[in-house]
Amino acid sequence: MRVLSKATRVSEHGANMTPPVRRRMFATALLAIAAGTSLLAGSSRAGASVGIAASLDEIARQSTSVALVTPLEARSEWQGRRIVTFHRLRVESVVSGSAPGTEVVVQTLGGRVGKIAQVVDGEPTFANGEQALVFLRGDAAGPLRVTLRAQGQFRVQGGDGNLRLVRPRQLGKLLRARPPSAATLTDAALTLDGASLAAGVDRIVAVWRRVHAR
Repeated sequence: MRVLSKATRVSEHGANMTPPVRRRMFATALLAIAAGTSLLAGSSRAGASVGIAASLDEIARQSTSVALVTPLEARSEWQGRRIVTFHRLRVESVVSGSAPGTEVVVQTLGGRVGKIAQVVDGEPTFANGEQALVFLRGDAAGPLRVTLRAQGQFRVQGGDGNLRLVRPRQLGKLLRARPPSAATLTDAALTLDGASLAAGVDRIVAVWRRVHAR
């Protein structure tokens, strides 16, 4: 895709860098383009992403659990030439499936290490202290992932007694592979966006029981 304009500021100071540092910055920028990431120096801003909308059934089928979580902390690191972030989340309640504990670690692509930030379009993001409803996949053997990236995350907004689910800002544009002619085929963003937390949970539980029925 592209490297956002602020990334050019990295090369503007190239004269102050040693050749190995310049080569690493250039190689990382090329990797970002190939992987669909944006590379920034300073504060990050995600570009719009385009993806295929998944139905609530599809997201639930690919998940091992659905939980209401509160982010506690995040740690980013380089893995090769890619930045990944590990989020420690407190599990407030398990909606469906089973979470591996009262706290879980979720891995996302992108993040900030020092003065370098990588933004991967369509990835879920977490802000410490801001609750979210997430569809998760994986087990206790390693970090969990949010199912189908940002499509599997909904922010929880509002005050007590008026909590609502809101589609994440970084979700981007979703293309619909088929007309949502039936409720079960309507994509998750349309099904849950703006719903009360209670109504959204009831809907998820009903879908989960159907797609995970033995």
